[in-house]
Amino acid sequence: MVIRGIKENLTNALGAVGAAQAAQSELDTIVANIQSAVVLFDTGIAREEIANVIQGQIDAARDVIRNTSFNGINLLEKRNIETLVSSYQRDPSGLKFSTTSLIGLGLDEDIEVGGLAPAVPPPAGALLQLDAGGGGDLQDTNATNTPNVNGVNTGNSLGRTIALSFETGADENTTQILYAHGTGARGISIAIQNGELIFGGWSNAGTNWRVFGTTPIQANARYTTTLVYDGTVGNTGTLTGYVNGNEAVVINGAGREPNGGNVGIGVNEGGSIRVANAITAGPNPFQGSIERVLGYGSALSGATLDELNAHLQGEYLSTGGVQGFGSNGFSTDNIENASFVDLIEALDPTGQSDYNTRVALEVVDAARQRLNFGFSQLGAYEDTLRTQQDFLGDVADSMDLGIAALIEADLDEESTRLAAQLVQADLAARGLGLTNARSNLVLELFR
Repeated sequence: MVIRGIKENLTNALGAVGAAQAAQSELDTIVANIQSAVVLFDTGIAREEIANVIQGQIDAARDVIRNTSFNGINLLEKRNIETLVSSYQRDPSGLKFSTTSLIGLGLDEDIEVGGLAPAVPPPAGALLQLDAGGGGDLQDTNATNTPNVNGVNTGNSLGRTIALSFETGADENTTQILYAHGTGARGISIAIQNGELIFGGWSNAGTNWRVFGTTPIQANARYTTTLVYDGTVGNTGTLTGYVNGNEAVVINGAGREPNGGNVGIGVNEGGSIRVANAITAGPNPFQGSIERVLGYGSALSGATLDELNAHLQGEYLSTGGVQGFGSNGFSTDNIENASFVDLIEALDPTGQSDYNTRVALEVVDAARQRLNFGFSQLGAYEDTLRTQQDFLGDVADSMDLGIAALIEADLDEESTRLAAQLVQADLAARGLGLTNARSNLVLELFR
């Protein structure tokens, strides 16, 4: 009875694992379909129809996960723990049972992600601080031309930090100025050109130096960016660019005094400046919107720099949708803790004004990795259960052989006992026959 019960447990567990494994192919196909739809969405064609396709695939995934079970055991949906007796052993004190636990993959468990990043005050000491507020645009407030700010675009400091929060327009290829001060001889710029965000610094003070770095950017998407200039007299300093709180580019060779010209926000106000090491004299206005600009007279680092990046993101970048799971500084825990369904639901572009295809594809990859890891766990469960099932089968076979041997031994013993009894009965009958014969002989003598 004990072995029979354990066998039933193992059979049910293997059935649940097998049912869950059978869903992998369908879920893999759903992820591939969503990925294709995300790529098509980026073309700007039939976006509403593509969004409907993504929603349909999300619903299909949820149905597959919720309806995959065996005898009431669903190993896909939640992180439930199913514990079963899987083996036993006998010792002088009695039977000792061992158990195996199957932990569900939790593909459809929710975490709290959504809304906007929390508001965080900026670090103290800002020499330039402009804020349109509420997702507004500084370009609408006539703040594009700022007079000289000592320590930002004037002065001989070897350190500067310029930070902005902005949203790109439909065109990310035309040369557009986000921030610039200086001239063709000396200056700092943050610009957009050919689908890239370009950080630059240059000066002819002392030994000429020019450093520029680029990172990809997309149309109609919100970003925060920080340029940290940390120069040296010997041109061995660095220019570092951050996007959404993450280090994007580090360029060596920064020297001293990248100063001059008025500060231009969303437009070139300094006459001629450099973008990607080429001089441009036009205004090159930014075609999106700029919400915040801050300038510091030193190269911020460590916790202070983190505080500045958090301030830029606060109440501006979304913590939900793809932005909540992409490579933003505040979303690392989200993408690590999110369930598979959380991730693919974030890929629905409906209502996401800051939907970003690059980040969306990062989320697709994370969803695929979540599936691969989960189904590898199921494979490990299957191996463990089959090993226990084989062991239990060997034990049962050994017991069957032992019982058969005992039965055979008992039959031999009973056969011997029966033969002895038959011999005894025969001898008794023969003795009785002799006694009767002797009595008859005596009677004959008296006749």
